[in-house]
Amino acid sequence: MQSTVKDKISTSTWETTLDEEKPGWIWRDPDQSLNGKVAAKRFGLQQKNKIRVIDDCSVCGLNAACGVKERFKIHAIDEMCAYIGWVFSRFKGGQKPSIIGKTFDPKSAYRQFCISEEDRRLVRIMVYDVENESPVTFGLNVSPFGAVGSVAGFLRVSLALHYIGVVGLQLAWTAFYDDYTIITSPALRNSSELAAASLFDLLGIVFAKDGDKCVAFGEKFKSQGLLLDLANSS
Repeated sequence: MQSTVKDKISTSTWETTLDEEKPGWIWRDPDQSLNGKVAAKRFGLQQKNKIRVIDDCSVCGLNAACGVKERFKIHAIDEMCAYIGWVFSRFKGGQKPSIIGKTFDPKSAYRQFCISEEDRRLVRIMVYDVENESPVTFGLNVSPFGAVGSVAGFLRVSLALHYIGVVGLQLAWTAFYDDYTIITSPALRNSSELAAASLFDLLGIVFAKDGDKCVAFGEKFKSQGLLLDLANSS
């Protein structure tokens, strides 16, 4: 960390850290000692038009100490195509149904879920303070982006939410990490929107309700970086 230099990426990383401190996602450890603790290295990664902050939990050996027995499932684009194919298969002859869709996007998804008390005592993140030109140690209240355990924990929640939507609300949707893509018919547009949004709200999961991540149902919609064009589905 001592070799870090003040530049665009390190400055943005530090500013993001300060932003995370305000809502209490992380906290500045009054005891900067690492005795009995493990430290993850925080760094910034340039991604197109933004800098994403990563907490490298491999450098301290934490990721190597985590493991799970089950195999996690994420719904890639082939699951969505299977949904669409199933809808078509239900109509034998005649005009096919019109299909519209949209993607719900939870905000700062990992940051919405806390870590255990044991992990809170153990894990620290170390980030370069560009103002004082020295490393600073922070504690965590929420899941760090860069820890194996964060991925496992979040996928459990993600798939549980998907299951509730399918079984309890009969939503035709997929869950790809924190992207929930739903398809419906024009006649069920409002009820599908209300059902999915209410499920997020009831469980306290914050999702985009404005801005470019908040989109309306349409015949063309994005999912997992792809554009699905169902304008001719009927």
